[in-house]
Amino acid sequence: MSVSDAVEAIPPVEIALPAILDMRNARALKVWLDGIAPRAVEIDGSNVARLSTGCIQVLVAFLRLRSQAGSPVTIRHPSPAFLQAFNDLGLDTNGNIREPA
Repeated sequence: MSVSDAVEAIPPVEIALPAILDMRNARALKVWLDGIAPRAVEIDGSNVARLSTGCIQVLVAFLRLRSQAGSPVTIRHPSPAFLQAFNDLGLDTNGNIREPA
């Protein structure tokens, strides 16, 4: 087994976001995400009931930094509130600006 095969065989880090991600939780979210090992991450967004702009900024920064580092991040099962919060800011769940329909 080569080193690259061994790296690909490492399972992703799986995290579940809490229900409430408001401005009071933005700093804690950043600290939590910063502590995750530099490898693939799967984020479960199914529990999210409230998501503030500050927490979206933290998530988008995390997505972009990990992407630049070659460590993919996947959003799994985003809740309706999660999707709506990103949509309200004109973003898709990868943090990219959506083109108008």
